[in-house]
Amino acid sequence: MASARRTAVVGLAALLVAGMAFSALLSGSAAQAQQDRMSISDRITAAMDGNRRMITGGVFSTIQTGMDGTDWIVYGPWRLTVKSMEGGTPDVAFMSVLTMVQKDGTAKHRHTISDFQVSEWESGESTLTFDGTATISTRDGPQEDVPVTITIHNSEVIEFAIDTDALDHFGENPLYGIVARVMTPRMFR
Repeated sequence: MASARRTAVVGLAALLVAGMAFSALLSGSAAQAQQDRMSISDRITAAMDGNRRMITGGVFSTIQTGMDGTDWIVYGPWRLTVKSMEGGTPDVAFMSVLTMVQKDGTAKHRHTISDFQVSEWESGESTLTFDGTATISTRDGPQEDVPVTITIHNSEVIEFAIDTDALDHFGENPLYGIVARVMTPRMFR
């Protein structure tokens, strides 16, 4: 009995250590996390002021109801890079590979989002919003110039809204995900 209890404690400890290591990989080192309490808006401003690039990324994980009422799980990685500031508008690259699958595990397929072009942006106290257009792959081929809005809330949550008048495949609600990492700005090259 004592041996089984010891094995269970060692196993639990190993899981906790692995979880802490995984968490550290996602959020950077503990020291950096303590020092870097800047919002994404502040990071972007500092990066652009210092002629540096800022990269952030994470994962979408959301349930969408299609226009036909079918529920879909939508998930996949995303990455946003602010490269520079030209004429008051940041040069932003956004990329995501989304997988959609029905809740019963059928009809699995993928979409990519790329070629994001910023038309307007706004930086608030707790939100950062980019309006623009993107190319979204579909079964019928790439749909170009689809109006989208990317909003990051409190440096923690990403909201990706697609204009349903241009593309209604994803349903009426925005896609939601987490901001898992904000990388240290680097000098432009």
